[in-house]
Amino acid sequence: VLPLEEAIALCRERSPDAFVVVDAAHALGSLPVTLRSLKADAFLTNCHKWFCGPKGSAVLYVRPEHQAWIEPLVISHGYGADFVSGFYWTGLGDFSSWL
Repeated sequence: VLPLEEAIALCRERSPDAFVVVDAAHALGSLPVTLRSLKADAFLTNCHKWFCGPKGSAVLYVRPEHQAWIEPLVISHGYGADFVSGFYWTGLGDFSSWL
């Protein structure tokens, strides 16, 4: 396990304007994480390991000051409403059987 706070501080020291992303694929549920105190600009982790969620489920946290320019590769039905709605449903599931 990398010393996360120190790694982020090193990134900020070497390149103060860099967009720092933490790819914590298996951290959620196995390590304590406090997003508000984390100095990274974005944090990504999956939910199918420790949360027993469906494959493809994940958490994307982006600091509020960067949310205006971060966009999903596949847009959701809520695209344009707000940051969360743009990522909410990306068409990966077929919900027609529910109709």
